[in-house]
Amino acid sequence: MDTEDLTRFSELSHAASEQRPLELAELHEIGGLLSAVIQAAATLAGHMGAEVITLTTRYTLRDDTRDPDPEARLAEVRQRMEWMTDFLEKADRHAHRAHTAIGHIVEAD
Repeated sequence: MDTEDLTRFSELSHAASEQRPLELAELHEIGGLLSAVIQAAATLAGHMGAEVITLTTRYTLRDDTRDPDPEARLAEVRQRMEWMTDFLEKADRHAHRAHTAIGHIVEAD
């Protein structure tokens, strides 16, 4: 995802929040943008899951609930990031399929 994609995503999100009718070309564009955003989120989730594995080797950590071993909390984060990545991969398939489907819709002459 580049800056242009992020800007366009923001513009279309704003239009949707205002419930502005969208042009057919914008609807075609949304599927691709949704897929790009979902893939970026999945990348972040996967990276976060990987990063927490090595966190205790880079920092001295504690759980702010006074549990002396933060490992259980870190394991929870890893698990949740795995679930999130799986969920996002499924969501991306739907975004891609919707993008493909709307791409076959054209304005009649």
